[in-house]
Amino acid sequence: MADSEAMIPNFSAPYAEEDETLADNLLKSGRLSVEREGRVDASARRLIEAIRAKGGRLGTVEDMLHEFALSSREGVAIMVLAEALLRIPDPATADQLIEDKLGQGDFANREAKSDTLLVNASAWALGITARMIQPGETPDSVMGQLIKRLGLPAVRGAWSAPGNGLAA
Repeated sequence: MADSEAMIPNFSAPYAEEDETLADNLLKSGRLSVEREGRVDASARRLIEAIRAKGGRLGTVEDMLHEFALSSREGVAIMVLAEALLRIPDPATADQLIEDKLGQGDFANREAKSDTLLVNASAWALGITARMIQPGETPDSVMGQLIKRLGLPAVRGAWSAPGNGLAA
């Protein structure tokens, strides 16, 4: 045993319930009655049917998932961005995440195959932004840095815009 391990006292919390007891109590309190579960399912089904019936080919999250499948690097990168950008408090960290994730997919060389405006515009914007922020491809000129600074906030802003369906 290393000296540093010997100096760390064992953690003891005799006032806390055992994890198994806590988990059992939470599981019991979180169950819905069969009737209530049926109402939740029926409500969810009505909402989904209404969304699908509304139509309109602007584009939906479902269209984005068809274009950027979660089995692809691009789809995983977009899903990580959608989830993480909601929780990142500062623009600098958000920009670093966007740069990192867009660098993990081949957005720059990808052609959109969708027939919806939102998906095609998103694919185009992601491709342009990915080209601009790729390490080594962005020139060290003032113009290159300006383009990079404009591209990252545009993606960050698109994710946080109310009603865009991406931040849900």
